[in-house]
Formats: sequence, structure tokens, C-alpha cells
Amino acid sequence: MKTVYLTNIPAPYREDCHDILYKNLNRNYLVIYCSKTEPDRKWKLEKRTYRKIFLKDSSIKFFSLWADNKLMGCGALKFLDKEHGEFKSIRIVDKHRNKGNGAKIVNHLINKAKELNIKIVLEKEWNEILDG
Repeated sequence: MKTVYLTNIPAPYREDCHDILYKNLNRNYLVIYCSKTEPDRKWKLEKRTYRKIFLKDSSIKFFSLWADNKLMGCGALKFLDKEHGEFKSIRIVDKHRNKGNGAKIVNHLINKAKELNIKIVLEKEWNEILDG
């Protein structure tokens, strides 16, 4: 079994827990942080054994779809500039495909983009905007 823990930022009080889970899950444990820190927190973290990934770009908003505490899928909205964005990393767990879950994620991303006044563009359109 592989386990992924998605959270906003590293926190010293979670570090021991992540190390224990990493060891007890036979190294099949990964922590994904949305950011390295928040402006009001000046925590310093020790080097730990568990695997971690930092989402490099704060212009990415990541969303996930869950049912009964089980991950069904995910998707992201990436801001290209103040007015434009694109969808990224839309994935549905195999056993949840062909049940409308992809549409749920895409609709959520569309609604979030509208809420943020972001026009969604395709890569080709974005290249035309930049060249334009």
C-alpha cells in the first residue's frame, strides 16, 4: 500500500509522526507540501527520513475529490498570469472512472476559475496570447 499525505506546510509537531509512518509503511509513504512556509511562521525543520515533495509554484491550487474517506481523483488550477489559467494533473482513480467523477473535478475547477475571475486557456491559446 502506498500512502500520500497532502498538507499545506511543514510543521515541527508532525515530523515524528511522518518518520514513524514512513518506517512502518515500508517506505511507501510520501508527504506533499503545498508550500515551504507561511509568512507568519518561522519554523526550522530538522532533516528527516521520510520522503517529501514541495509543490514548487504557489500559483497552483490543488483540489481532490473524496468519498467515504477514499480518494477518488484530483485536479489543479495553475495561474499563468492575473487573468489566465489552465487545468493541470486531472486524474481519477481507476475504479472511480466512468461514473462522472472526472466531470465533477472539471466542474469544480471551472467554478473556482470563475470565482477568481480567471479565463481558462489551452496551451495553444496561451502561446497565441504571449505572441499576440
